[in-house]
Amino acid sequence: MESGNKSRYVLTLWPEEIAPPVLFAPKGASLTSEGYLEYDWDGDWRKGSLPSELYLRGFWDLDLDDDEAIAGFEAAHGRFTRNNWAELPLDLLMDTPSDVDAVLTRHLPPGYDLRGRLFSHVDEFRVHARALRDAIRLGWAYKSQLSYRDAIDQWESRVYPVTWASGDPERHLELGCLSRLDDVLGAALSAFHVRMDVHVVKAVKGDEVDSWKSSFDPFPSVYAALCLQLATDLAGSTPYRRCEFVDCGRLFIRKQGRAKFRHRTRGVLRFCSDSCANRDAQRKHRKKIRDKAAQADNPGPSRESGQDSTTDRKEKP
Repeated sequence: MESGNKSRYVLTLWPEEIAPPVLFAPKGASLTSEGYLEYDWDGDWRKGSLPSELYLRGFWDLDLDDDEAIAGFEAAHGRFTRNNWAELPLDLLMDTPSDVDAVLTRHLPPGYDLRGRLFSHVDEFRVHARALRDAIRLGWAYKSQLSYRDAIDQWESRVYPVTWASGDPERHLELGCLSRLDDVLGAALSAFHVRMDVHVVKAVKGDEVDSWKSSFDPFPSVYAALCLQLATDLAGSTPYRRCEFVDCGRLFIRKQGRAKFRHRTRGVLRFCSDSCANRDAQRKHRKKIRDKAAQADNPGPSRESGQDSTTDRKEKP
């Protein structure tokens, strides 16, 4: 439901056009009984970009209370977080991760620290995921898809946006929310910057290249890449739309599926995917069949019965 917000503030993104990031993330996260996610760094690696609008779809639909679902998400898309919490804003970094660090430290062998670990924990995933979900809601409020107060009412993180008491509380609520959005996205987007990396080729076997990366700068995490998807959509001019299929109602920008130019009304997309468009068409088709059957069972007055089924006629004086 649109809130009709008319923002006093404008979000800008620099540079204006950003290519999708290329991620190198270990696959096959295995979940232990204590909630640890362990990675096989000598196994298969994933190279490529994330699916379009993953933050609005697969990530948004993820059940954060389901450890198996979290492990499955990482297995499909790569490691969600980095070791040093550097992609979170400072206040979240100082408050929330201390709890999870205590859990993570118990898993470390003697002499190791958290920065060099080859594992994470589902609680670590949740801290980042909740921060991102809050940011997504604030982005929707900025794009007039819900109110800022509704975004606060659905808040998932510990740290709330800062608001200031004044004669114009709504204005300062908006400013506080957008400042929090800036903090979350700013910290995550710091992973994307211009740099040069040198790769030293050690061996070539057919199409396989064994190389060594000279830079110690970490690759962006999946969390950072999803923040980049959100920031790019907020800075763009294309509005969010809500899927018209009654069982969906998802907010989206780009339709998923092959038929990208179908299922429009006056050029406006009505459904978030081919699946929703087809299910809506099937539902309408079944309703049409039911209506015809109901009409056949109750045809109404007929001429044979001697009743006039057209209009009631007035008696002539």
